[in-house]
Amino acid sequence: MVSVALFVPNIIGYVRAITGIIAFYFAESNPRLFCLLYFISYILDAFDGVAARHLGQCSHFGAVLDMVCDRFCTCSLYLVLSHIYPEYKYPIILLLILELVSHWIQMFSATLVGKSHKAIDSERPWILRFYYVVPYSLFFVCLFNEVWLVSMYMLYYIEKGVIGATFRICWKFFFYCFAPVFVFKQIVSLVALFDSAKNVIEFDEEERAHSKKE
Repeated sequence: MVSVALFVPNIIGYVRAITGIIAFYFAESNPRLFCLLYFISYILDAFDGVAARHLGQCSHFGAVLDMVCDRFCTCSLYLVLSHIYPEYKYPIILLLILELVSHWIQMFSATLVGKSHKAIDSERPWILRFYYVVPYSLFFVCLFNEVWLVSMYMLYYIEKGVIGATFRICWKFFFYCFAPVFVFKQIVSLVALFDSAKNVIEFDEEERAHSKKE
């Protein structure tokens, strides 16, 4: 029997993680290469999920690996942005904290009840139902969110003259067009944080009530 660690989607996850790590090595010295590698890593995120479902190789380890790769890529990009935009360092750090804390407590809450954090019932906030349940909503919101962050990164190097201005209009279009999606994504993370915290509290209260009856 093939080890879960060697499932095809998990191997894709390893490649994705390595690609992301290499990308950040070039974050300051070669912005074009960073951008290319970062999006290759992001595209692999879509392939691992498809492979897992198609091959029947969904696993808890794969879900954790996927979450870890998502967080380290996005949070590392936040760190890069906080370095090149020191005037926005504090709000960027707050966004990084929100990214980590929100997803961590979502995973913990889901683990308590033995479900995926993407399994959203009708009693959850509408914004979470839209984000997780509506077909392709999660994919496009995450994609546009990442494009917005990368556009912020690329515009810095374009303005510095490190990268030619050929694609300035394109990146500015992404920056202004996807800004509302970025804001929406942060609202989703904030709502998910409080909703998941509420679920953990309710789980504790039910567990304590049950133990008192015994």
